[in-house]
Amino acid sequence: VCAFANAPNALACCESCNAPNPKTLREKFYAEKVFQSKKATCETYQMSEYSKNYQTSQIDCPSCYSEWGLHALQWKGYVHNTATGGNYDAMRAQSLNPPSSTTSNNVQCTHKNDLNTLETPDYQLYQDAAGLNYVDPNGGWNCWGNTDSTEGAVTAALNMYHWKTPTYVDARQYMIDPFGVQKWCDTVVIEEVTLCTNTVNAPHEDCGWDNVDWKTGLGTINTCAGMVALDELKVGCFACIGQYGFTPHRTVEGINWVNHYGDQRGFAFLTPVMVFDPPVGTSSDSLKKLNEMAKATTENMILVRKGKEIEIIQATDPDHIATKDCEWKKFDNSRLFEAASSSGIRGGRGKICFISDERKKDASKCNFLVKYWDTNEEKWVPSDKSDDKFNGRDDCSEEEQNIRNPKGAFKYLLSYVQSGLCGCQS
Repeated sequence: VCAFANAPNALACCESCNAPNPKTLREKFYAEKVFQSKKATCETYQMSEYSKNYQTSQIDCPSCYSEWGLHALQWKGYVHNTATGGNYDAMRAQSLNPPSSTTSNNVQCTHKNDLNTLETPDYQLYQDAAGLNYVDPNGGWNCWGNTDSTEGAVTAALNMYHWKTPTYVDARQYMIDPFGVQKWCDTVVIEEVTLCTNTVNAPHEDCGWDNVDWKTGLGTINTCAGMVALDELKVGCFACIGQYGFTPHRTVEGINWVNHYGDQRGFAFLTPVMVFDPPVGTSSDSLKKLNEMAKATTENMILVRKGKEIEIIQATDPDHIATKDCEWKKFDNSRLFEAASSSGIRGGRGKICFISDERKKDASKCNFLVKYWDTNEEKWVPSDKSDDKFNGRDDCSEEEQNIRNPKGAFKYLLSYVQSGLCGCQS
């Protein structure tokens, strides 16, 4: 249509054709709002077969719970079909029970062996183009553990830059699906990562990602020539049990990634394990170098809170690291406990999830009242959001009437967290 200059909609058409793409807008934002150099180059690192259908009846169904292993095998099926014209048997894969939910980490390092075994000809999942022989598709699943969320994001970007592989890792927190429904994500697949620099070079150029032979691990690692920002990620969300299903291409801003990365059970933060698919023969030295490269890339990394006021935060800032949910803090004043929320930074920068106020003993039947910050109303409200003179409520709930001391208040707050109302999970 845009080729016809005399068409009735020619003007609107040309305006559409000349509209800036998201990358241009992102670079302009960083150049004008973030980097003092007024320069910015952003690059999105994306897994191969990104646009294919992963909401299949095996991966996204009313009883599908964290079927990330089936997603991995399906992705390999698309890669195999594109490269060779061969076929993948998704129904048979489902019958073989690939990795999914477990009682500890959903994504474990041993799962690389399970995936590699299922891809061998003996399991009859992948056929050649002629449909005569079962084959082992290219690639060999591997793993690496990392507790740092920004290093995990860069590791996924490195995986996609060099090998185009998705990265699977345990997760937590709610995400919104396209229908506006909140779903708790137990596991995610990192589909793409966008990084920005304050130079004319792309992040992989500024940070020397090609200075290493990624099969042997030989080469040198240097810190980035300029500043790097973790802008955003696109992830696929595998919903927790009770919700089920899979939702691809959910956007997570870089500043909030720390609140989704990894899992917490019993308030112990488990070391997240990333499973991905480099070429067969990739050495352990290469994976070690990959981790070192991720660490070097994040050394001067920043995160940007994009609100009415732009706030720049160093990725190594202790307050950023402390945003992992359920890190509780005790106060000497009347506010006894505070928790970092899923949407903010502890230390006054963000919203507090739940708070317990100690009240005068004659105020009502109980001494403590649990409140949370309502981001829409911009005020503290009690847990049931009723309206009265004590910040919304004067009477305590039956459970609150049993609270007699700070220890009891703390236990009561933890019950909110364990039920998922604070964005945490036991």
